[in-house]
Order: sequence, then C-alpha cells, then structure tokens
Amino acid sequence: MTVRAAVVIALVGAACGGHEERAHRSGSAAPVELVADPVYVDGGAAAQAAGSGAIADEVEPNDNDDVATPLPLGGRARGKLEPADSDVDRYRIEVGSAGELAVFVGDLDGDVTLDIEDASGNLLARSDRGQRSGSRDDAGGAHVREGVPNLGVLPGRYYAVVHGRAKPKPTGKPSRRPAPAAPAGPPVSYRIAAEMRRPDRGAEREPDDDRATATDILVGDHATGYLGWEHDSDVWKLSLEGVAARTALDITVGKPDGVAIELEVGDGIGSAIATRRVGRGVTAIIRGLVPAVPAGGSPFHYLTVKAVAGSNPETGYELAVTAAPVAADGELEPDDSLDHAMPIAAGSTVVHATWTPGDVDYYALPAPASGAATSIDVGLDAPANAGLGLDVLADGKVVASSPAKGAAEHVTAKIPANTRTVVRVRGSDGSPPAGVAYDLQLHSLGT
Repeated sequence: MTVRAAVVIALVGAACGGHEERAHRSGSAAPVELVADPVYVDGGAAAQAAGSGAIADEVEPNDNDDVATPLPLGGRARGKLEPADSDVDRYRIEVGSAGELAVFVGDLDGDVTLDIEDASGNLLARSDRGQRSGSRDDAGGAHVREGVPNLGVLPGRYYAVVHGRAKPKPTGKPSRRPAPAAPAGPPVSYRIAAEMRRPDRGAEREPDDDRATATDILVGDHATGYLGWEHDSDVWKLSLEGVAARTALDITVGKPDGVAIELEVGDGIGSAIATRRVGRGVTAIIRGLVPAVPAGGSPFHYLTVKAVAGSNPETGYELAVTAAPVAADGELEPDDSLDHAMPIAAGSTVVHATWTPGDVDYYALPAPASGAATSIDVGLDAPANAGLGLDVLADGKVVASSPAKGAAEHVTAKIPANTRTVVRVRGSDGSPPAGVAYDLQLHSLGT
C-alpha cells in the first residue's frame, strides 16, 4: 500500500486545550508519499506546551477571501468576533507540500465554530462542539477548544474561518409586525494556530475517507485514528491473506470522548457484512466475525469508522483486530439479520454467543425431518444484568417472545408445518455497554 503523508495543526497557546469534530469532506485531497520518519500526532498538545512563536493579531476587515488575515504554518494569531453573532474572521493558510493540516482555536471566552475551506470555497471540515458543562476555565469563561487535527491536504491555499453559531431559522407563521432587532451579543476573543505534521506509525493517514485511500491494517494490529471533525469517516484496509480457515475476528474501536460511532465491515466487492452503531462514550465491538472472500473479490475486508455525532480533535480512538479459532458451538458473525441468520446444525442444543452494543443475533433452526408442525423450547442463559430479550420468528413473524428482564429468558413456541424458524436475541437500554456473553439453549418438544 502507498503510505500517505499527514498534516496536523496544533494550537500553541497556553490553555488552548481542545476537542473536536470532523466535517464532511467535499474537496479532492490525494494520497502522498511519506518521506521521513513520522512524528506522533497528539492533537496539538505538544505544540501548545511548547508555547513558542510570536502571536500576531487579526487585521480587520477580514471577512472575505480578499482581505483574509495571513496565518503562516506554525504561527498563532489573536482574534475577536465582535459582535459574536454576525462577525466572521477568515485566515489564509498557504500549504507548500502535501500532508495533514491541523488547525485549533482556543483560549475562548465564548462559543465559536471553525470551518476549513479550500481556495474554491468548498467546506472541507467543520468543528462545532459547542459549550459543554464543566468545560470552564478559572475565570468562568467558556473553554471548549475547536479544532481539526489531521485534514489531508495538497499544496495550495486554504482558509480557516472562525464564526459564531448560526441562528436557528424562524418557524411558524411570520408576524405582521417586524420583530425588534435583537441586541448584539458580547464579543468573543480567541487564539488560532495552524501547523503541518506527520502521524505516528500505526496511525491513520489522511485522506482516508474511501477505499482508494484506505490505511492498511493487519490482523493482530493495534492502530489509532481521529474522528476529528463532524461526520468524519476513516477507512481501513484489512488484509485477510494468511488468515487460517475456521478463524474468527474480533474488531474493537475504543471510544473517543464525546463521539457516537458507527463501525462497518465490508467485503472486497463493496457489500456491507456487519455494522455496529453505538452512542457517545461506548466502545464499538464486533466479535466472532468469520471472514469470507466472495467469488471474484479481493482478499480484503474494509473497516469504516464514522463519526455519527460529535467529534474529537484531541483524543483519538484505538482500533484493534484480533483472531482466534472458531469455538465449538460458538456464534459466528455476521448473523445480524433474518437473511444472514446463523444456521444451527441438526442435533445442536447450545450456542455460546456474545452480545455487544448495537448487535442483534439471529439463529436459523433446522427444519423437522417430517416437515410437520412442531413445538420448541428456547432458553437464554445470561448474567443477571444482561437485559437481553428473546424472540421466536416463523417465516419472519414473531410467534413467541420474552421481554428483556435482565437475567435468564425462556419461551415455548408452536411452529407451523413447512416454516422457517429463527430465534432472535436482542439487547435493551439496560444491557451492559461492554457487552455480555450468553448461552442459547434449544430443545425440540416434538409434534
């Protein structure tokens, strides 16, 4: 795989700490060659601690490209939105070589949004984390840093745009009387810094938002990445070469603070295999995934990590892929839908399985040899805090169900003749955020 150079911008001001989100990229950043040993990407913490370099002041007016304030790479500037609800400050950044650009806005005493645009005005990334409770400095002012930690860029001109939050659009029938003009909000002061950096070995390499630019990863690797702006998406290319038959993969994406994640696994021809969507602060886990290479497909799976809500420019996520032999009577993923229910062999009475957040497990029972109507008994043995529910479906319709009470579940169901029978195990709001192991117990009661 071609390795791609990266650029990261760090805010170099004292107390400019931050968090962030990645915005949807509409530009055309391209891969580049890494020509030197990489440096660890720390979201700007090292540069902030160094505190070197003079701080310039923005030059007003700077609300459009023609009068944008120059912001050299490695430099810092002070700015003020005055008034905060209508002022816009634009900074011109000249990038001389491909890599990853990092821009941070800190030392805030109010709420701002940071956009990164290319020379044509296309929005490449947006950080709009807003004010969070508990994120206050000693003086009581808002202290939530905005930033974009590792935006893949080519040589050229870019703009960092600092502005206040957009006002909500009015709803309902407009009044005949014009509304009185709202008083201008207080000014918001801030510091902004931009820098180019290269990632550590084992880190994602931007741009990596599609399969053509995916970062390589091997089974057994531990890697790091950033969901650094709103709707950021990182794609990893997982090689299956050398993976033995009857091997199952466990894939884990450790939570970055404040970001809701979607983890999707796709095969070599573009089809989604398994998906987990989890809330903020929850680890995304897919356990027991048996890799399969479709006819005509390449020996790779693609792992896509998406920021569903929120972002974090300072704290990255950790991606791990491990492998182990398929356990006897063990659950095999993917089994997340009726169409991909795990087949249960005739005579099997137990399945050792794991539920993880965002997961639903389906098991297809063998048809009676006679094809006649039958009755079955299904039990679910799980810890007391599992909060798992149990359903029996006949040709896709629920014929028996047990609510997610939190401990062992048990249902008996009558199955019509010539019917496809599937058992479904689902989680609930009370299920553990780290997942839970359970045993599915199956017994035929005869006709």
